[in-house]
Amino acid sequence: MPINSEFNDSELTEAQSPTFTAAQIEQILSWWQQTARERQPELAMQENLWQPYCRLMEIFCVVKSGGVATQMQAAAAMLQHERTPLEADLAAAILAQEQDRVRVLNQELQELQKSIHWRMTLLKAIHPQDEALVSRYLADIEQVLIPAIAKSDLLSQ
Repeated sequence: MPINSEFNDSELTEAQSPTFTAAQIEQILSWWQQTARERQPELAMQENLWQPYCRLMEIFCVVKSGGVATQMQAAAAMLQHERTPLEADLAAAILAQEQDRVRVLNQELQELQKSIHWRMTLLKAIHPQDEALVSRYLADIEQVLIPAIAKSDLLSQ
C-alpha cells in the first residue's frame, strides 16, 4: 500500500524569535578570534558562546548558499525529483505484486519525506531578522571564522 508522500509544510514550526543582535554577533566574532588565537578548542566548546556560535554557523551556511527561501525551494525540488521515480517504481511493484519491493519503496519514500521535512523544519526555524543580520555581517563572519576554523583543531573533533 503506497504511503502518502505529499509534503505538507503546514506542520512546520515557524521561527520563534530572533536569535541574534548585532552586538551578539560581534561578541561571538571577538570571542572566536580570542579562542582561535589561544588555540584551545576544548575550552571553546565549554564556554557559553559555543551554542550561539553553532547557531550562527548554521544560519551562515544557509545564507551563504542562497538564503532560506532558496534552500526551501531546493528542498521542495529535491523532494519532487526523488519522489517521482520512486513512485513510478512503487506503482510497477504493486502491479507486479512484489510485496518485498513495495515495502522497500514505501520505506524509501518515508525516509525521503522525513529527510526533507527535517531540512524544512531547520530552515523555517531561522528567523528572517537573523537571516538579514547574518547577511549584513557575512563579510565579517567569513573574515573571522573561516580562516580560524581552517587553522583550528575543532574540525577534527
